[in-house]
Amino acid sequence: MKRILFLIPAIIVSFTALRAQTGNAGLGTTTPHPSAKFDIVSDSLGFLCPRMTSAQRIAISNPAAGLLVYDSDAQSHWYFNGTVWQNLVPAPVEFPSQLVFSFLSQSGTAATGEVILGSYVLPAATLEQDGEALEIHAFGSALADSGLYRFKLLGQELAFQIDEPGAWEARLRIYRAPGNTCKYSGTFVSGGNAKTAFSVASQDFSLSQPFQITAEQFSPLPNGLSIEGFSINRIQ
Repeated sequence: MKRILFLIPAIIVSFTALRAQTGNAGLGTTTPHPSAKFDIVSDSLGFLCPRMTSAQRIAISNPAAGLLVYDSDAQSHWYFNGTVWQNLVPAPVEFPSQLVFSFLSQSGTAATGEVILGSYVLPAATLEQDGEALEIHAFGSALADSGLYRFKLLGQELAFQIDEPGAWEARLRIYRAPGNTCKYSGTFVSGGNAKTAFSVASQDFSLSQPFQITAEQFSPLPNGLSIEGFSINRIQ
């Protein structure tokens, strides 16, 4: 009788091991998911895989493809892909900033003649390939109800008339087109009204090129036409 009682646990263990080899098993559940060989279920505890230093991880002999460990030096999980160890959460790729230039200040004019409110010299070969482009974003305010803003670049000029006071915003794009030509387009919004301008000209992109934002009042008013800031960004 004692021998039979002794054999019962052994039979149960053997049956469990056999079931684990031929079917699936669960921990915390009596109905493991049919797609899992081993299903762990818990609503209060997590799975803790082996933890080790980077040196200990690298020292593992003949790691199996898919082997997973927690690297305490890197503070992240690593797995072996069959050839090398890889971080499950690699560091984010750092993309270079697309900002070429930015200016944020208040500059205005009280004169009736043309005055430079903002300027920047684009380095030589800024647009090196056909299809590359820059976007210029500028904004400011107009106290005067009549005046003219000019955006000058690569020997070209886009001019926009001020018809009423209020905030204004401009977005311009410069494209390098085939045949060493430049396409220059822009939209200017002032007092809720939008205006557009467009031009095409031949350019030598190997040279540095000055960019200017100027303003001219038709009737003098202290700080009548102003710019608060502008930026130049690569867009493609």
